[in-house]
Parts: sequence; C-alpha cells; structure tokens
Amino acid sequence: MTVATRSQSTRTRDRGRLAVARRLGIILPGAGMPLRPVPAGTGLRTKRACLRLTGIFSAQNLSIRLHLLAFVVNLSVLLSIRGCWAVFWYRCSLLRATLLCALMGLVLSRAGMALEAGLFEVPLDDLEWIFSEVDSLECSLTKPVPGIGPVTLSAKAGARSHIVIPSHLLPLPHGSVYVGLAPASWNRTDQLSSVAARPHSTENGLVLELEMLPSVWLAQLSRPLRLMLHFHGELGSDLVAVEVPTVGASLHRVRMTDCIKRLLPYDFEQLNGSVFYFQAGKDQLDDYQIAKLKCMASYLKKDDSVKSVVVDGHSDSSGDRLRNLQLSKKRAEAVVAHLEAAGIPAERELRVRHHGQRYPTAANGTRAGRALNRRVVVRLGRDAGRAS
Repeated sequence: MTVATRSQSTRTRDRGRLAVARRLGIILPGAGMPLRPVPAGTGLRTKRACLRLTGIFSAQNLSIRLHLLAFVVNLSVLLSIRGCWAVFWYRCSLLRATLLCALMGLVLSRAGMALEAGLFEVPLDDLEWIFSEVDSLECSLTKPVPGIGPVTLSAKAGARSHIVIPSHLLPLPHGSVYVGLAPASWNRTDQLSSVAARPHSTENGLVLELEMLPSVWLAQLSRPLRLMLHFHGELGSDLVAVEVPTVGASLHRVRMTDCIKRLLPYDFEQLNGSVFYFQAGKDQLDDYQIAKLKCMASYLKKDDSVKSVVVDGHSDSSGDRLRNLQLSKKRAEAVVAHLEAAGIPAERELRVRHHGQRYPTAANGTRAGRALNRRVVVRLGRDAGRAS
C-alpha cells in the first residue's frame, strides 16, 4: 500500500469517527472542543436511563468505576469504532446511555468531584413516613431513601419550611438544586410544578429553605405526586436525582396539621437581633412591640438551647450626653420589664447594657437617622453546638 493510499485511508477513518461522534452528540478529544457530560437536547428518558445506570454502581466506589468505564469507552471510541460497530453502538440505546454516563463520569473525575452520581428513588409501595415533633418549634416528616439516608421535610416556628438531606457528597455550594413536584404516572389532573429553594450547608447536612408555607406543601403531599430533588454540578448536568413518592404522607396529615397550628410565630433567626425603636425623649413601647416581646418570652420557654439574653439600649445625639445615657438605660429596662412580665425563664442569663449616643447606627444629622438611633437591640445567645 502506498503512502498516499494509507493517508487517504486514515482520513476516511477519521471522518467516519467524527461523523459517528456528531451523531452521538459527543465531541472527541482533539477536535478542538471539550467533552460535555450530557449533550443538549438529550431526552428525559435517556437522562433517567443514564442516572439509573450510574446508580447501579453507587454502593461501591463509584468514582473509580466510572473512571475505568470512561477510559474503556473512550479508548474504544478513539481506536476501535469502524463501520458496523459504529452503527451497532448507535442503534443500541442501552450502550448509548452507558456511553453518555461514562463521559459524564470522566468529566466529574477530572474535576475532582467525589460524588456518587445516579438516581436514588423510593419504591412506590414503600409507605413509611416517620412523624416527629419538637413542641411548638418544629414538625417533621422523614422518608428513608436508599443510598442517601433520611430525607426530612420540616415545618418550623416562624412559618418556615425546610428539606434536610444528611449528605455532604452533593454537588453544592458550587452547583445548583431543582425542587419540584411531579404527578404520579396515574395522576392525570396535576401538572409538574417547581418550588423555589435556597440551599445552604450545615453540620447536619444540606438544608433547602423552601419559599412555601408549611400548610401549602403539606396539602401538596396528600396528593399522588413525586417529590423531585435534582442536584446539578458546575457544568449544569444532572449529577444526583432524588425522587420520593408522596404516597403514605397523607397518613400523617392530621397530626402534621395540628402540630403546625401550635408552632410559634417566630423562630430563633427571626427573634435574634430584634430592634425596638422609640419616640424622641420617650421610653415607652407600643402595643406591637409588647406583643413581640411576649412572643420572644414564649420562645425562650420552649427552646432551652438559648442560654443568654443581652439587651442594649441606645439614644440619638439630641440634648445632653448624660441625659441620653440615662434615657438609653430606661429604654433597655423597659424591654426587660416586659420580658420578665411575660415569664422569661429564670435560668437564662440576662444582661442589660446602656450606651447612650456612643454607638449610632445612622447619621444623627437627619431626622430619619436619629429615629434609627433611638433603639433597643435584643440578642439571643445559643449553645455553640446547636445548629440553626
């Protein structure tokens, strides 16, 4: 075979490889573009098949398995694809999904992300939901998810809703999360809906703060739906999908409803750092402020993790400095008096401080600034090991 013939054969083989790669939606190394984990436009069935395949290996060291699988498949693509093999691989949907998953695993391993990718779902006939309650502070429903652990939906004081997942292997905070409610296969009335969520990591795992009232999501869980939690990496691909059917949650609806009704109107984050403003030269609180102090006292009775209460009184710069110092003291004492009248627990460490005009929060040169400086700030101190 002449040199020209070998060169033409090589070019033909390369064109065939690139054509097959384009049909598969893959950019081969050396073609001038990076690999993509899941090509744009890939169907939902292909994505779910990809996640199911990677989920099969999640019980073992998945990153090593995906890396080896990616190496074998990429080596085959680069060296062994010819004619009928290319047609066979493209026609076989199972191998096509395997190829997509292998490439996704290679990208993840190259990025150094220790993640167990896959689809984690609960069987439809698993009706177990665990109800728990912390008196007037939290109501929760927990569902064990194989491979992930217990996924908890909680309603907290202050009308706050959370989803807690005790896994630190999820692709956050650099990635993103999608929370949705999808109808079950036999549910022909409901539509797919998404729920806005703000994720943040704690010592207990990943917490998703839902922008939805507890009573609203509780009503949703009583219908035949699937709770979907899809976690995405920095590249935007589906890395981990958790899907939980809501069948069985309705068995606890009455207990959850009663528990939610007993929740306090404020939680720790909403009460800590509360500011009470005063009229010029006055030390009296209005009715709304008194009601909030009563709620604060009620919360302190329930949450024994709060060990200290610090009350700081302030004033603006109008008038005499010594008079302002005494006025800030009277304002702080007025707040403490209402807390004690509402029954603040005696074991709480209560500290009262007055600062006069020394620590303004705004400029005293304007009326609005002086109004912001006439204040009392209440700070709550918690155990260092207590999660928020």
